[in-house]
Amino acid sequence: MQTYIPGYSKTKLFFAVFGLAVAVVGFSSIYAPMRLVFEGTRVKARITTEVVSHPGQPNRIFTAKHNIRYDAANTFHFLARYRAPDGNVHIGRLQLAYHGISDAQIGETYLVAYYPPAAADSSHQATLVPIFSLGTWTFGGVLMIIGLYIAAVQSLYLFYSRTPIGIPDEQSIDRPK
Repeated sequence: MQTYIPGYSKTKLFFAVFGLAVAVVGFSSIYAPMRLVFEGTRVKARITTEVVSHPGQPNRIFTAKHNIRYDAANTFHFLARYRAPDGNVHIGRLQLAYHGISDAQIGETYLVAYYPPAAADSSHQATLVPIFSLGTWTFGGVLMIIGLYIAAVQSLYLFYSRTPIGIPDEQSIDRPK
């Protein structure tokens, strides 16, 4: 009986660490929205203003529904009005950004989370995180899943990279006659 040791432990360790690094990048991109969802205040916000940015041109600001042709260079940002638990009405920047063409429209309502002390400071607009928007969670979530998958598989390979595997001789294999 012969033995075979898979080897390449350093390569497998590198890819396991790489997978963990990808997962950390994914987690860091959704950490702030996740923190707001758990620690912030939840309210409904209605989009009141749409700001369309195009490189080399001044921003176009819309307060009524409109149609803009598709252009890959366009970036859309939104301002939304919400009523704070104390009854005051505030305007915050919705953490939604689309490129090319917007999927959101003026007048749409989102359930958002925000940090109340940031809203109380009138020098800047509070960031409103849409809780049920796929755009909030997709990038970071996918990176986390891919990174954890790579790390798990490579850790398993690393575990067995130094384990001898028995290979039977050809004479010891029973062959049908």
